[in-house]
Amino acid sequence: MSSLQAGDQRAILVDCAFTQSKKKGTLGIVLSFNCLDNDNKAFAQTKVTRWVTDNTGDYVMKDLIRCGLKDGVKDVAVLAEEDAINKYFDQTVVSLNLEYESYEGKEYLRVQYINTEGGSSFEKLSITETKKTAKGLDLKGMLAKVRTELGPLPKIESTEAADEVPFGDKKKA
Repeated sequence: MSSLQAGDQRAILVDCAFTQSKKKGTLGIVLSFNCLDNDNKAFAQTKVTRWVTDNTGDYVMKDLIRCGLKDGVKDVAVLAEEDAINKYFDQTVVSLNLEYESYEGKEYLRVQYINTEGGSSFEKLSITETKKTAKGLDLKGMLAKVRTELGPLPKIESTEAADEVPFGDKKKA
């Protein structure tokens, strides 16, 4: 199988298993994917562990649903059963966002996000939709608070380049 690169990658979930962190005993779900080429043939594999805490639980559940978790599943503990991938998931193609991450001086390719196929699960809102959605949030106050905390940012004195840099259709001499 070929190697993966950073960016968005089509994939399908092929296995899942529970794990526990060694340090704190945090529950995790290991999701294993086959990455697909344009002909929907697997060319590489990758895994990601999603740690389940009070703060991350909703995000992990959304990832499982994006991966095809069937509507009838009421308790994710059933995913520990034998053959859970075939019993509790529909075959759903997702888009994995892969990015490089440094850990202990080494670079690793890591699954950052699991999105529905076709890109991000986020949609751009119009100004009207944004104001409606943000109703009740003090966005102006949040911005003012952060600007006060940061203080004034340094101004750039000059934007002139020290040397002329050719670009466009200009030919090199």
